[in-house]
Amino acid sequence: MRLALEATGAAVWDWNCLTDEAWTSEEYHNIFGIPPGSHSLSYDIWLNEFVHPDDRAWVDEAMQQVRNHQHLEFSIEYRILHSEGVRWVAVQGKTVYNSNGELIRAVGTVLNITSRKQVEKDIGSRSFSKMVTNEPEPIN
Repeated sequence: MRLALEATGAAVWDWNCLTDEAWTSEEYHNIFGIPPGSHSLSYDIWLNEFVHPDDRAWVDEAMQQVRNHQHLEFSIEYRILHSEGVRWVAVQGKTVYNSNGELIRAVGTVLNITSRKQVEKDIGSRSFSKMVTNEPEPIN
């Protein structure tokens, strides 16, 4: 399992929603720029220290939807603050609810997708430029 995670660059997290404590893998620390062993991660710390300020409100709303509406799986892409600059991450998660419908655990993976987002931005800029100038695309 570890080799597969290393091959994909995926990080793993496991959030105990009852205690509001999260276990995170070494790669999670790398992606978020957290020195290993130096940070106890809770929901509020994650949201307010790592999620980009422009994304906090809608990310929090999405997570409240997961918490309150028994979504068994979720996927979200958002920006984070890293000491080296803004990064994009993609999070995939699965949830566990108790018999009262309360979220008790969420586990998942996170990937650094900053390079992909930059390519999407570059392609979008070029496409927009082509539409504005109405120039044909060269065939290579």
